[in-house]
Amino acid sequence: MAVRVRQIVDVEDDMTGELLAEGTAEQDFTVGIDGKWFTMDTHRDTANEIREFLAKAVANGVLKQVRGETVRTPRTSRNSPAARQLRSKIRYWGKNNGFKVADRGTFSRTLIEAYMKVHPDTDLSILDGE
Repeated sequence: MAVRVRQIVDVEDDMTGELLAEGTAEQDFTVGIDGKWFTMDTHRDTANEIREFLAKAVANGVLKQVRGETVRTPRTSRNSPAARQLRSKIRYWGKNNGFKVADRGTFSRTLIEAYMKVHPDTDLSILDGE
Protein backbone atom coordinates (compact mmCIF):
# COMPACT_ATOMS: atom_id res chain seq x y z
CA MET A 1 0.00 0.00 0.00
CA ALA A 2 1.34 3.43 -0.97
CA VAL A 3 1.19 6.28 1.46
CA ARG A 4 1.23 9.86 0.32
CA VAL A 5 2.08 12.61 2.79
CA ARG A 6 0.77 16.09 2.09
CA GLN A 7 1.96 19.18 3.86
CA ILE A 8 -0.29 22.22 4.02
CA VAL A 9 1.26 25.58 4.84
CA ASP A 10 -0.91 28.59 5.53
CA VAL A 11 0.73 31.94 4.83
CA GLU A 12 -0.56 34.92 6.75
CA ASP A 13 -0.24 38.45 5.33
CA ASP A 14 2.06 40.33 7.70
CA MET A 15 0.34 43.62 6.84
CA THR A 16 -3.33 42.61 7.21
CA GLY A 17 -3.22 39.38 9.21
CA GLU A 18 -5.38 37.65 6.59
CA LEU A 19 -4.62 34.17 5.28
CA LEU A 20 -3.31 34.32 1.74
CA ALA A 21 -4.70 32.09 -0.96
CA GLU A 22 -2.22 29.67 -2.47
CA GLY A 23 -0.07 31.34 -5.12
CA THR A 24 -0.85 34.93 -4.10
CA ALA A 25 1.90 35.42 -1.50
CA GLU A 26 4.97 37.53 -2.19
CA GLN A 27 7.14 35.56 0.18
CA ASP A 28 10.40 37.01 1.40
CA PHE A 29 9.44 40.55 0.41
CA THR A 30 12.26 42.66 1.87
CA VAL A 31 11.93 46.29 2.93
CA GLY A 32 14.58 48.51 4.53
CA ILE A 33 13.99 51.56 6.67
CA ASP A 34 16.19 53.44 9.13
CA GLY A 35 19.11 51.10 8.44
CA LYS A 36 17.14 47.96 9.31
CA TRP A 37 15.89 45.30 6.90
CA PHE A 38 12.65 43.40 7.31
CA THR A 39 11.39 40.34 5.48
CA MET A 40 7.67 39.80 5.38
CA ASP A 41 4.96 37.80 3.66
CA THR A 42 2.34 39.91 1.93
CA HIS A 43 -0.17 39.56 -0.86
CA ARG A 44 1.47 40.18 -4.23
CA ASP A 45 -0.73 43.27 -4.76
CA THR A 46 0.24 44.70 -1.36
CA ALA A 47 3.93 44.16 -2.12
CA ASN A 48 3.53 46.00 -5.43
CA GLU A 49 1.73 48.89 -3.70
CA ILE A 50 4.60 49.18 -1.21
CA ARG A 51 7.13 49.12 -4.06
CA GLU A 52 5.27 51.88 -5.93
CA PHE A 53 5.01 54.02 -2.79
CA LEU A 54 8.69 53.60 -1.96
CA ALA A 55 9.76 54.21 -5.58
CA LYS A 56 8.12 57.66 -5.42
CA ALA A 57 9.81 58.40 -2.11
CA VAL A 58 13.32 57.29 -3.05
CA ALA A 59 13.19 58.92 -6.49
CA ASN A 60 13.66 62.24 -4.70
CA GLY A 61 15.85 60.92 -1.91
CA VAL A 62 19.60 60.98 -1.48
CA LEU A 63 21.72 57.91 -0.80
CA LYS A 64 23.16 58.37 2.69
CA GLN A 65 26.13 56.83 4.40
CA VAL A 66 25.96 55.01 7.70
CA ARG A 67 29.14 54.64 9.77
CA GLY A 68 31.32 55.33 6.75
CA GLU A 69 29.74 52.68 4.53
CA THR A 70 27.36 53.31 1.68
CA VAL A 71 23.91 51.96 2.39
CA ARG A 72 23.08 49.34 -0.22
CA THR A 73 20.04 47.32 -1.05
CA PRO A 74 20.10 43.68 0.02
CA ARG A 75 22.39 41.51 -2.09
CA THR A 76 19.43 39.64 -3.55
CA SER A 77 18.29 42.75 -5.46
CA ARG A 78 21.19 42.27 -7.88
CA ASN A 79 19.75 38.87 -8.72
CA SER A 80 16.21 40.07 -9.23
CA PRO A 81 14.47 38.94 -12.42
CA ALA A 82 14.77 42.48 -13.78
CA ALA A 83 18.54 42.57 -13.13
CA ARG A 84 19.05 39.15 -14.73
CA GLN A 85 17.01 40.22 -17.76
CA LEU A 86 18.97 43.47 -18.15
CA ARG A 87 22.32 41.64 -17.88
CA SER A 88 21.11 39.20 -20.53
CA LYS A 89 20.07 42.06 -22.83
CA ILE A 90 23.43 43.81 -22.41
CA ARG A 91 25.34 40.56 -23.09
CA TYR A 92 23.25 39.84 -26.18
CA TRP A 93 23.62 43.39 -27.48
CA GLY A 94 27.38 43.40 -26.81
CA LYS A 95 28.01 40.08 -28.55
CA ASN A 96 25.99 41.21 -31.57
CA ASN A 97 27.83 44.53 -31.76
CA GLY A 98 31.41 43.25 -31.75
CA PHE A 99 32.21 43.35 -28.04
CA LYS A 100 33.99 40.52 -26.28
CA VAL A 101 31.50 39.58 -23.58
CA ALA A 102 31.89 36.73 -21.11
CA ASP A 103 28.91 34.56 -20.21
CA ARG A 104 29.34 35.51 -16.54
CA GLY A 105 30.82 38.33 -14.51
CA THR A 106 30.82 42.09 -14.74
CA PHE A 107 30.77 44.21 -17.88
CA SER A 108 33.57 46.41 -19.15
CA ARG A 109 33.07 50.14 -18.83
CA THR A 110 33.42 50.40 -22.63
CA LEU A 111 30.51 48.00 -23.16
CA ILE A 112 28.27 49.81 -20.66
CA GLU A 113 29.04 53.22 -22.16
CA ALA A 114 28.32 51.96 -25.69
CA TYR A 115 25.10 50.29 -24.56
CA MET A 116 23.93 53.45 -22.80
CA LYS A 117 24.53 55.55 -25.94
CA VAL A 118 22.09 53.31 -27.81
CA HIS A 119 19.72 52.75 -24.84
CA PRO A 120 19.88 56.03 -22.86
CA ASP A 121 16.67 55.37 -20.90
CA THR A 122 18.00 52.15 -19.35
CA ASP A 123 18.03 52.16 -15.55
CA LEU A 124 21.35 50.60 -14.55
CA SER A 125 20.68 51.05 -10.83
CA ILE A 126 19.25 47.52 -10.66
CA LEU A 127 22.78 46.29 -11.37
CA ASP A 128 24.03 47.97 -8.19
CA GLY A 129 27.40 46.64 -7.16
CA GLU A 130 28.55 45.54 -10.60
